[in-house]
Amino acid sequence: YEIASCLVGSEMCIRDRIYRRIARIWYAACDEHRGDIIPGTIVISLRIDKRGYLRNMQLMSRRGAGAIQQSFTLGAIRRATLPPMPSNVAADVVGDLMELLIEFNFD
Repeated sequence: YEIASCLVGSEMCIRDRIYRRIARIWYAACDEHRGDIIPGTIVISLRIDKRGYLRNMQLMSRRGAGAIQQSFTLGAIRRATLPPMPSNVAADVVGDLMELLIEFNFD
C-alpha cells in the first residue's frame, strides 16, 4: 500500500501543478473578459506527454458558457508551460500520454 500511495500521491501532485499553471493564465483571462462571461461550464480533455508538452486538446462539453469563454479557455491551456512528469509517474502511465479532464466553471 505504501508504494501505491506514493505513486498516486505523485500523480496527484503533477496534476495539481498542471492545474495551477493553467489556472493562473485562465483567471487573468476571466478578469480581462469579465463583461463577456455567461454562467456555465466547459470541460476539456488534455493529453500531455512525459516531457510536459500538450499533444492533444479536445472540448468535451460546453454548457451555458459562450464561445468567447471557450476561446480564452483553450488559449490559456495553450499558453501554459506545463511541468514534465516525475519519473515514477511517467513509469506508471500507460502509453506515452497522460490524460486529464479539466472542468472550468463560470459563476
